[in-house]
Amino acid sequence: MDEEQEAPSTFSAFCTGFQDNGSHVEYIFHIVHLQSGCAWKVRRRYSQILLVHDFLSGCADNLPAFPPKAFQSWSLLFGESLPVQRVSAFQEYFRQLLSRQDVVAKPQLQQLLGVERPPPVTASIRRWIVETPVHSTVDLELDICADTFSPPDEGSSPYESTSTSCAPTESVLVQWKGASPEHDPLASGKPNEPICVRGLPCGEEAVLEVIALNGVGKSEPFELQLIAPGERQVVLEPGMRVRAVWAGNGTTYDAVVHSYQRDSGYVLVDWLRPAPLSGEKLKCVCEVGDDTDHRLVARSCVHPLPEDTSQVLSDEEELGRN
Repeated sequence: MDEEQEAPSTFSAFCTGFQDNGSHVEYIFHIVHLQSGCAWKVRRRYSQILLVHDFLSGCADNLPAFPPKAFQSWSLLFGESLPVQRVSAFQEYFRQLLSRQDVVAKPQLQQLLGVERPPPVTASIRRWIVETPVHSTVDLELDICADTFSPPDEGSSPYESTSTSCAPTESVLVQWKGASPEHDPLASGKPNEPICVRGLPCGEEAVLEVIALNGVGKSEPFELQLIAPGERQVVLEPGMRVRAVWAGNGTTYDAVVHSYQRDSGYVLVDWLRPAPLSGEKLKCVCEVGDDTDHRLVARSCVHPLPEDTSQVLSDEEELGRN
């Protein structure tokens, strides 16, 4: 067996029977997401399962044999109809298939199993962490509550569940509000365990989104608006990357400090595109032809990034901005 096949299973599936609807037969499966304890039932036709098997065959080798359309005629002598034979065949097929983490990770297979996007989680401040007496940043520890994550006790039956839901939560991430999917999250972790966000600038407002994930998608974000404790320490320098509120719609966008006069209380910024914290090359809006109004922003609406994500423009970006 290869490494993927030896990995612990994420799901168990037990074919409990079938229902003959006259024009077609539906096979009934009891599904358990082992990490979260969620369990549910799905009904699938032979053709639906075959369609996903064909897709997986195009991206993975050595899949288990798919139950044939017809079995040996001798089994009919013992009173086993075709659907009855398929029930036991599907049981063995999914037992082998779900031990392969390389294919279990495919959204197409998880959708076949009936997995849906997780519901939103909730988050609250557990504590602020100040590591040194003289500091410019603080760390934030969050308590995360996920309704669809309640792992069963160790040694429990693989068909035992703790929650009736087809939308398990597998992991949680924390990001800036409106951050691009390509950008690394500020922090990530397991559901119902504290998550630590490091390097938030003291005295600055932060609007965070906490998102639950599983194999088929993300939840709607839970928004957390807060102000990091301590005196504001960050000095805004020309060329510094920040997040700032654009007066045109009140949304926070990626920007660069152009200049800052402390006495005025306002910061002149260059808005960047194509998106807040995008992984793509950012350009000043004046290059792209966008509206360059509202460049003068109140200091309270300009938020420096955490230390691990804040950066001065590279030479290439600086040339493009000037």
